[in-house]
Amino acid sequence: MNDFSRNIRMLRISKDWSQQFMADRLGMSQANYARLESGKVKLDMSRLEEILNILEIPLDTVLNPRKTVLEESVLNLTNEYILKLRSEKEDLLRIRVEKLEDEVKFLRALLLQSPNKDQSKESR
Repeated sequence: MNDFSRNIRMLRISKDWSQQFMADRLGMSQANYARLESGKVKLDMSRLEEILNILEIPLDTVLNPRKTVLEESVLNLTNEYILKLRSEKEDLLRIRVEKLEDEVKFLRALLLQSPNKDQSKESR
């Protein structure tokens, strides 16, 4: 596997896309795409540009050392994880607020039902 193929594979995986997805977008079989990604088939410039357009990646990202591609992949995955955590936190906070609102309604109802202590003293 050459560096281009390895980097393209890592970028595809970082987007959580299957080889079949990429093959469909490129109008080829999954087996042919797998050969392309494994470096068994040479990648011409037009096919490389087509793949990079699908991945929404500039050419220099693939030309950079592997470390850069890995860092970008890790950063993407980290950002996705942070967004997921933020969403889960917002859901938990929304549930907590709803419970607190229910408690306030319950306590208000109790206050309205109980006789006022001051009024009962005055009536004596």
